[in-house]
Amino acid sequence: MKLNRNLVFALFPVVLVGLTACGEGETEDSSATDTSNNIGIYSQTLPQALSALPGSPVASGSTDVRSDYGIGTIDIDLYTSNADSASSTRTSGSANNIQLQPLSHLDALSVGTGTLAVSDAFWKNGWNGQGVGVTVIDDFKTQLTTQSPSLVTGPVTINRVKTDTTGTATASYEQFFRHTPRPYSYRNTLGVTLMTHGDIVAGIAAGDEKTTASFSDPTNGYQISAFNYSNTSPPTCTKAPLTTTLTCDNPLFTDASGVSTGVSYRLAPGIARGASLTTHTVTLGAGTDSKQQWADISGAMTNAKTSKVINLSLGALITNNDLSVDEMLAVLDASPYTSEPDAVFTVAAGNDSGPCNKSESKQIFNGCNTVAVALSYQAPTKNSTLVVGALDRDGKAIAKYSNRAGLLAQRYLLAPGNSGYTDASNTGIAGTSFAAPRVAGAAAILRGMYPLLSATSIANALLLSANKDIDSDGTPDFSGVSLVYGHGKLDLQRAINYLKGDLKLP
Repeated sequence: MKLNRNLVFALFPVVLVGLTACGEGETEDSSATDTSNNIGIYSQTLPQALSALPGSPVASGSTDVRSDYGIGTIDIDLYTSNADSASSTRTSGSANNIQLQPLSHLDALSVGTGTLAVSDAFWKNGWNGQGVGVTVIDDFKTQLTTQSPSLVTGPVTINRVKTDTTGTATASYEQFFRHTPRPYSYRNTLGVTLMTHGDIVAGIAAGDEKTTASFSDPTNGYQISAFNYSNTSPPTCTKAPLTTTLTCDNPLFTDASGVSTGVSYRLAPGIARGASLTTHTVTLGAGTDSKQQWADISGAMTNAKTSKVINLSLGALITNNDLSVDEMLAVLDASPYTSEPDAVFTVAAGNDSGPCNKSESKQIFNGCNTVAVALSYQAPTKNSTLVVGALDRDGKAIAKYSNRAGLLAQRYLLAPGNSGYTDASNTGIAGTSFAAPRVAGAAAILRGMYPLLSATSIANALLLSANKDIDSDGTPDFSGVSLVYGHGKLDLQRAINYLKGDLKLP
């Protein structure tokens, strides 16, 4: 979500303020930078090709794939009366089989070019992450009231019948709906009734609709509203026989008006729909206790002992050139792990538009997400960490807001940053927060397919198989590792082909 760009953070015991979710940013630093991947005694691990490829994968989950994920129905049947004009109005309409939860994270763009949708390319082979534990550490408590994530659908034909002293008339007009799905109860244990940052992140990464097959709720203005994209004149109601005319009022539903009606829909799964999802909440934002935030994150990481994938779509962006080398070294000396965990870590790169760099002249850092730096350089986690930047909506360029690779290039790859939701102004909600869980879902699928491979091997496979054709024109846009794109775009099918021995690395 939108970041407070004036905050400066450090990791674990070296805490200056607090954390935020990874949303949009716009600035880019142009000072002289040191692009070596060394920080004192610390250095990043270069991904290594597997000495022996595992070959054919195993099918760990069901091959049955539903066709109604996120599909639902809106029913409208309202009766209102107006005492001043002695008139009454009845409005009705319905829309069946419409998408009421986003599935954009399941399309080919999310998991790599040259593939079909996740359901066709992977789930039908039983590759859905079943038996793999995925932990999402995020804010599952703070409601996203400023952006009100929703899905726009429509138009739906509304029928209106009006009765007054001159008679009864009918009219029809089209209406769009803005639907805010309720969070999955098993993902959100705090009783929050509106969407949180963590709900969106977890929904992209993992989990299915196993706990609750569908929601069927009368809405009260919070879950669904109706609006028009343009201001149109009221419909003209006609009375038969055409001896008189009756002018209808403005359409019943106008911008941001609540709709008391019925809505039901089936839940949508994450990329790794068969994974076992665990959520840990940490309250993000500048107004919270930063030491408690880091204690919560550290505890969640160390307690996720059985998880094979851990996603952190949160960050502490260094945006003002005031975290020194000594402070960064203190961060790197503060790992919560005493040994190397067998988990792939996916962490959002951050959203300050520029690269993560160290200034040679000032010996300070800028443009970095400290969480990403820590996981990428600390000895217990550096071999299995993936730092994820965001592609734009078309998947053919790095998103303007996304941090570039910079110092994190050896552990960096790209995935789409769109969440599938829009805000109240119909603007898409995007950020590296929503790119990271796409990689987490892909990693969970690979861990289910190759249960004997270590987290390091899975992370290496995803990095080494990344697609370097960023603009999708059929030609790689770079070779080796880029300070902008890292290893390239996530491509789950290429990773599978590599592990099977069907893709030869350059």
